[in-house]
Amino acid sequence: MRLVDGLNYLELAYSKNQLICLKTILHEHLKWNKVYNISAHRDEKNVLIYQILDSLTPHDFIRDGRLLDVGTGPGFPGLPLALFFPNTHVTVVDSNDKKLAFSRHIKALCNIGNLQIVHKRIEELPTTQQF
Repeated sequence: MRLVDGLNYLELAYSKNQLICLKTILHEHLKWNKVYNISAHRDEKNVLIYQILDSLTPHDFIRDGRLLDVGTGPGFPGLPLALFFPNTHVTVVDSNDKKLAFSRHIKALCNIGNLQIVHKRIEELPTTQQF
């Protein structure tokens, strides 16, 4: 399966920049995973299907506002959702800083301004913050 075919199957409109960033996420994930073991998905097909496209599957239910991704690991579904929903503030939370380093890397490469990366356990988040 190709990335464009998957996005079309999901009936998800995309810009050239979003497509470039998704390809960047895919290729960087494969590179990082060899060195840092950031996920169980080791080949292009599995990263495409189970990380990127699965992350975008609920796109019809995402609205402007705030979204919390708890236990994001290397940033899924938060990274693709933040990329496709720039009017939604996406906070990704995980206790594994090694995996969050990948999210920080992608945030910088793709200039994802609506993404907040938090290295904490969920129990450590302020209970007054609304998502």
